[in-house]
Amino acid sequence: MAASLFDSQLYGSLVSPGDAGRLFSDSAEVRAMLLVLGAIAKAQGARDLIPAESAAAIGRAVVEVAIDPSALRKETARKGTPVPALVAALRSEMNAPEHAQFVNWGTAVQDVTDTALMLRLRQILNLLEADLKLIADLLTKKGISSSAIVSLLGALPDLRASCLCVSFSGDLEAVPANVLPDIRAALAEGLALADPKRDWHNDREGIYHIIDWLQNCSDTLIILSNTEEEPNPQLRALTLQSRALVSTVKTGPQFAELLCLPHIALSACATTYAIRKSLQPPE
Repeated sequence: MAASLFDSQLYGSLVSPGDAGRLFSDSAEVRAMLLVLGAIAKAQGARDLIPAESAAAIGRAVVEVAIDPSALRKETARKGTPVPALVAALRSEMNAPEHAQFVNWGTAVQDVTDTALMLRLRQILNLLEADLKLIADLLTKKGISSSAIVSLLGALPDLRASCLCVSFSGDLEAVPANVLPDIRAALAEGLALADPKRDWHNDREGIYHIIDWLQNCSDTLIILSNTEEEPNPQLRALTLQSRALVSTVKTGPQFAELLCLPHIALSACATTYAIRKSLQPPE
């Protein structure tokens, strides 16, 4: 069997997360990181940190290039992160060294990975919000209380504003300290994410708040999966496992996020998707 049921050709339909499944793939991560690199270049170009022509060239390249994630594998194993290999691949694909040299200019590797993760988590929250609203409406029509769902939805605005943040700590040799806040603010505006106004590389509270909300979503919705006999066994197992993974993320090294966060998010999406499908009239 596959290591993750979400990737299984045999069992995947038992725990389908709907459209959310595509957001935790290698290609989705590469695409998100490319968008971040383009947004950083745009912010830096607008403040004359890099040439405007180079910023524009990078912006075009990140939406035009097609980079195979498997081509980054060897260097990722060597460096522990895909960013250096991705930057090298993008520079090569640009075929314009005078502009390519400014890709990832004065940017910390973790700024790219963290901000790219926020872009994907934003989409996860958007998908969950849409499903939760539909579930609340369906419950109301059936005369069933939707107060728990309404509570989940009510927490989303503050969660987005305080936790879906860009990351830009920069390299002070390339980005002057007095310019760094402006670059970070411009990056936040360009990507429609929040500006944390600080470096959060080692402060993962925002991530923890997001996974707490995701787990709360799973815990709340598993109650709605009850049948007259037993809860849906697949969804119950997912929820129990993701609950354990929340603790792993909070107490383990940061690498635990890479291992656990996708499962926590997709478990919430799978539970929500299944509940929505069960409440909707047959097509």
